[in-house]
Amino acid sequence: WTELGPTTRNPTSSWNPGVGRIECISVNPSNTNHILAGAPSGGVWSTLDQGVNWTPLTDKLSTLNILGCLISPNDVNTYLIGTDQGIFKSTDAGSSWTNVFSSSIIRLKADASDPKVLLACGSSGIYKSTNNGDSWSSVKSGNFIDLEYHPTDPNYVYAAGRYNFFRSIDGGQTWSQIVAGAGSGYGRIAVSPAEPNSVWYLQSDGSDYGSLSKSTNNGQSFSIINQSSTDYLNGYGWYGIDLAVSAQDPNKIYLGGMELFRSTNGGKSFSLYVPWTYSSAGSKYIHADIHSLEWVGSNLFTGTDGGISISQNSEATFKNLSNGLNVRQFYKIGVGRNNPNVVVGGAQDNGTASTYGNSYVWREWLGADGMDAFVSWDDPNNQIGTSQNGSLYRTTNGGQSYNGLSSEAGNWVTPIIQDPINADDFYVGYTSVYKYSFATGTGVALGTPGGSGKCYELAISETNASIIFASKGSTLSKSTNGGTSWTSVTTSLGTINTISIHPDDPNLSLIHISEPTRLGMI
Repeated sequence: WTELGPTTRNPTSSWNPGVGRIECISVNPSNTNHILAGAPSGGVWSTLDQGVNWTPLTDKLSTLNILGCLISPNDVNTYLIGTDQGIFKSTDAGSSWTNVFSSSIIRLKADASDPKVLLACGSSGIYKSTNNGDSWSSVKSGNFIDLEYHPTDPNYVYAAGRYNFFRSIDGGQTWSQIVAGAGSGYGRIAVSPAEPNSVWYLQSDGSDYGSLSKSTNNGQSFSIINQSSTDYLNGYGWYGIDLAVSAQDPNKIYLGGMELFRSTNGGKSFSLYVPWTYSSAGSKYIHADIHSLEWVGSNLFTGTDGGISISQNSEATFKNLSNGLNVRQFYKIGVGRNNPNVVVGGAQDNGTASTYGNSYVWREWLGADGMDAFVSWDDPNNQIGTSQNGSLYRTTNGGQSYNGLSSEAGNWVTPIIQDPINADDFYVGYTSVYKYSFATGTGVALGTPGGSGKCYELAISETNASIIFASKGSTLSKSTNGGTSWTSVTTSLGTINTISIHPDDPNLSLIHISEPTRLGMI
C-alpha cells in the first residue's frame, strides 16, 4: 500500500480546510520543536523541528485511537500514550511500544518534582504510577476527562469528571469532590504559573456553555466568574472543548468548542477571537472544533479537527504545523473508472477533496463534514460531493470551484451513485430514491424503498441500470425498473453497511452486515 494523503492544506473553495483531527498534544517544555500529536484514528506522530517533518510512530500498534500523549520530563525519549486499549509506553522515542495498562485513558500528566510519578485518567477512574509508567494503581474510580497538577506544588492535583470537580492534596493519592461551576456537562481545567495558586474550571451545560469558575486557594473553593448566556461552545459542549490560561498573564484566557474565544479581563467577558471559517479567520485560522489548548512558554498550541497550530506574535497569528500529518478520517471515496489517478473523498470535518494530475495532489473544494462522492466515468472533472445529511454539490473542473444543488434531508452519510450507462444520471438515497441530472442539477423523486427512515446504502448494476439495491437499517430492497418501485428482499439480517453487485451478473449480490451479536458478509 502507498499512502495518498492529503497531508497538506490546499483549499480552492473549501470554507474550512484542514489536514485531519488532532485530539491531543504534548510539547517538550525545554525544546518546543519537539512535539507529539495524537489523532483518533491516525495514531501518534512526532516532530523534532516544530512541524517541518512528522514521523508516524504507531502504524503497527493494535490501535490508532490516540486520546492522550505525554513526553516524559524524566527522559525525552520516553513517550506514553493513552488509547482506547489503555496506556502504551515507549523508551526509544516511539520505535517500539509496550502496553502497560489496559483501561481506556484520555489524559496523562507528570509530577514536575518527581517525573517518575505520573497520573492518568479515563472512563474508569484516576490511576497513579510511581515508576515512570511501568505499572499503575487505581486511586479513584469514576469517569474522568481532565487532569492538571498545580504549577509549583505537586501535592495539589485537580481532576474533572463528566459533571464534577475533584481535588487531591497528597499528590493524587486521595481525592475529594469540590463544588464548582454551573452546568450539567463536561468540564475542563486550566492552571497558570503566572498565578500558581489559582485554578480555572470550564463547565458545559449539556451541549452548551455553562460557566467559568475560578479558585484562588488551590481548588479548595470556587466562585463563578462568568455565566454568560452567550454559548461560547457553539453547541459543541458534548464533543470538543478546552480551556487555557496564559503562562504570562492570567487575565488572558482562551476557551472554545467550535470556535476560539478570548478574555483579556480575567474571564469577566469573552469575545470571538478566531472564527471557524477560513475566510473570516485570516491569519489566525486554526480550523473548527477545538480538542486541545496547551500553553507552553509564551506560545499557545491548538489541536483541532483540522490539525495542530502554534500562536505567534502574542496570538495575533497562528502558524499551521500540520503539513505532513496523514490523519484524515475519510467517510467515503470515489475513484475515476477510466482515470484512477483521480480520487475524490469526503472526510470528518475536513470537507471534500479531489486529486488531480498524476501524483495525487489534492484540492479541498468543500468544507464541513464531507461524505459520499463520485468521479464521473465520462469526464473526471465532473464530480459530485456531499456534506452531512445529504447536501449536494457539483464541480465541473475537478474541484477548482463548485455550486450547490437542491437537496432533501438525508442520513448523516447519504448514499449517492452514478448511472453506469448514462453519465448524466445519478441517484441519491433520501427517504425516497431521487434521480438527478448532472447537467441541470435537478432531481426527481422515484419510489421509496422498504424500511423506516432514510437510505443508508445504494448500489446499481454495472450491466443493467434498471437493477438498484437500497438499504434502510436491516431492510434490503430491490428495484428492477430503475428505482420506480421497490420490493423488500430481507428485513432481519442486521444493519446493512455495504452493498455490492457482481459486475457481470446482477443476480449476484454481496452485503456486509453488523449487529451486536454478529458481523459478516452475505
